[in-house]
Amino acid sequence: MWLNRLNKIIDDNILNDLGGKKAEIIDESSKKILISLAIKQVKENLEYFKNCKISNSFCRDVAAIITVFKQANLSSDEIFKMSNELKEQNLSKKLYDFSFIMKAYESILEDRFLDSENLLDLAVEKSYGKNWFNGKTFFVDSFTGFTASQTKIIELIIKEAKEVYFSFCADNLELTDEINVFLNIKKEIESLMDI
Repeated sequence: MWLNRLNKIIDDNILNDLGGKKAEIIDESSKKILISLAIKQVKENLEYFKNCKISNSFCRDVAAIITVFKQANLSSDEIFKMSNELKEQNLSKKLYDFSFIMKAYESILEDRFLDSENLLDLAVEKSYGKNWFNGKTFFVDSFTGFTASQTKIIELIIKEAKEVYFSFCADNLELTDEINVFLNIKKEIESLMDI
């Protein structure tokens, strides 16, 4: 099974087989609309973005930042905690605001919609202990690195699958302190070897 289309495989296979997909997966336009609703819900609690106009571009940027947080496996509570620990006031206020917006967004999604960024976490949750990957062969191709959520599912695949093959573009597997174009890929390969 090829993993260069990881979200599609998860949606079409794992979640359908294990009954995990009970909500509609939203597209980018819907995501911006729901982000806009979330901002309106918490606008009075915001500090840095309190006076910002809720425009299409602002919602797009907030959606992109929430995606980055999700890919790093950060929850709204963790972002809120970070905002309280920072000394730099502007960044602290921005993180504070993002934590409120993200929490409101997740509340809107709950049980009705599914953000594509949550697919991997849901797949890990639903497939853990079910041996869904057992006896299967996986080919992982076209990646230069993995998000925290992708790493979780790959760890599960490696533990359960019959065989897993990775294809990376690199000049060699030697990891040195020397900076080159393959450095990040080599670090990713090294982290996979530790699983």
